[in-house]
Amino acid sequence: MIAEDLQKLLALKDIDVRLDEISRAEEDERTRLREAEEAAARAKEGTTGGKKALDESLKERKLHELDLKQKEEQARKYASQQYEVKTNEQYKAILDEVEKAKKECRAVEDKILQLMLREDELKAAGARNAAEQAAAEKHLKETDADVTAKLAKYAQDRKDLLAGRADVSTGIPSLLFKRYERIRAIRGGSPLATIARGEGGQAVCMSCQMALRPQLVVEVQKQEEFVACDSCDRILYIESELPTPA
Repeated sequence: MIAEDLQKLLALKDIDVRLDEISRAEEDERTRLREAEEAAARAKEGTTGGKKALDESLKERKLHELDLKQKEEQARKYASQQYEVKTNEQYKAILDEVEKAKKECRAVEDKILQLMLREDELKAAGARNAAEQAAAEKHLKETDADVTAKLAKYAQDRKDLLAGRADVSTGIPSLLFKRYERIRAIRGGSPLATIARGEGGQAVCMSCQMALRPQLVVEVQKQEEFVACDSCDRILYIESELPTPA
């Protein structure tokens, strides 16, 4: 009876291990999709930010161009007045104003030139950003389709496994099944653990790697009742002593 129940527990364990694998795989796929979404969002932000910077530069340049036009007009106005003055002092004052206006014009022209150079850089960066955004959005679309298909397959696999789990669990004694579920809820993974020989021939639990008492191993070998590991509380069994399934 113990041997038959153990076979059922091992079958249940295999199903649960596969269910855990599916859950991890689903999380990996969702993470992959989330990373693709974040990459596409960053690429879009780069494109948007670059376009905003270019627009601001163009607006600033237009303001400087208007300012330059006004200063050039002022310089021409001063230049025309130099022939109307009657004293040397007035003439010198006009020349000073003309030179000052020209100097201001050169300063504004320098700013305009700097902005034009920056705009060329922003346009080149904008082209790169647009290409990166297109690639990121294409990758996102492909990843979304792939992840959706895989999640659908995992959902079907889970449905099939849960149906199989229900069939297997109905053949397990109620108290034993509750014990199995309790261990799984507390420890996670497999509620069963094999016994192996460690260094010096010491028997160890293969789940927690802790040494087992010799008497505990003897009780497992008797197959009269299910024995738990003193450290992790998992149900112990020895693979070499498993009966051949009918």
